[in-house]
Amino acid sequence: MMKYATLAGVLSLSIGSIAQASIVTGSFGGTVEAPTGATKSIEFVGDGTNQLHWGTPSHGSSTVSIGDSSSLKVNSLNFSYDHSDVKAGDVLLGTITWNNQSNYHAGASWSSNVNLSLAFVLPSVLELDQTVGFGITNTPDVYYDTSANEAAGNNPDMISSFFLDTGAFGVPVALGNGLRLTSIGFGLADADKGVGSTYNAGTGYWTNVEGGTSTISIYGNISTVPLPAGAWLLLSGLGGLVAMRRRSQRAA
Repeated sequence: MMKYATLAGVLSLSIGSIAQASIVTGSFGGTVEAPTGATKSIEFVGDGTNQLHWGTPSHGSSTVSIGDSSSLKVNSLNFSYDHSDVKAGDVLLGTITWNNQSNYHAGASWSSNVNLSLAFVLPSVLELDQTVGFGITNTPDVYYDTSANEAAGNNPDMISSFFLDTGAFGVPVALGNGLRLTSIGFGLADADKGVGSTYNAGTGYWTNVEGGTSTISIYGNISTVPLPAGAWLLLSGLGGLVAMRRRSQRAA
């Protein structure tokens, strides 16, 4: 009696572990570094935080105006997925938003980095980090009045080389309990004045019209690591023994 009860317990625990493995939870965040190599004068605030602002609303101003200056923001996100409910295996892990404004003292062309972090809690505790370098080109606008440029959506600005390569975040990475992060990448998720906002995941070329805002999403593909054939045979055998024991008990 004890022998079969033990086998039943092992079987139940094994099946329970497989079911529990489908839950993936964690968080996404990051910071933006200070601009470097600006080809013209630049004013900026927020370096080392999750949102960098740059540019001033008027030529005579030397102060960045939050809400009236361009910005790049790494949006914090908590995520939780049941992998068994995600058909394609692709899940949203985080987002980055670029708000483009017509500004003075925007630095013309310059470079920076974003430092991204993925912290998994389930199925195991795991932290993955990745630095992404990029360049920005702020094109000259038609009108002296910045609001007129934004209303017209003139002269898109560009972010270049903003992409994740195939080995970003160290993928493929085992998440634990039979799950694996197999790939990860950027994709354009949302944009106002959408025809002026584009993104190429292969080259990392991202454009935004003046006054436009768009968001890049970070998608990950999470797959199940197949159990070895021997493990499935073991589980099948345990299930058969338990079923036989139950039938013999009913017959008695």
